[in-house]
Amino acid sequence: MFYSQFGEDKILYEIISKKSKNGFYVDVGCFHPKKYSNTYMLYKRGWRGVNIDMEKDKIETFYIARPNDFNFLGAVSDKIEKVKIFRNQKFGVSSTLNKNMINKEN
Repeated sequence: MFYSQFGEDKILYEIISKKSKNGFYVDVGCFHPKKYSNTYMLYKRGWRGVNIDMEKDKIETFYIARPNDFNFLGAVSDKIEKVKIFRNQKFGVSSTLNKNMINKEN
């Protein structure tokens, strides 16, 4: 079974040997531990890694579903500063730090 939104994990499934059980991943903008996840299939194979998201509710879900991963709350940037998150729905896939990227109609 595959979980990613556009089949990325299916591609990984094809190119990474099933014997590779001690791998490591970094998932930036991880969103959800299973839904649309590019790394859940790897997690099920025994891999562990780092999940990064800038929304607290999303990272809290990872703490529950993937307690053996390192789950980091933060935005990836070359600056250290507080930021404001913009989103058009709670627990959606379109959160951004750029106010102009949110379309209220969609």
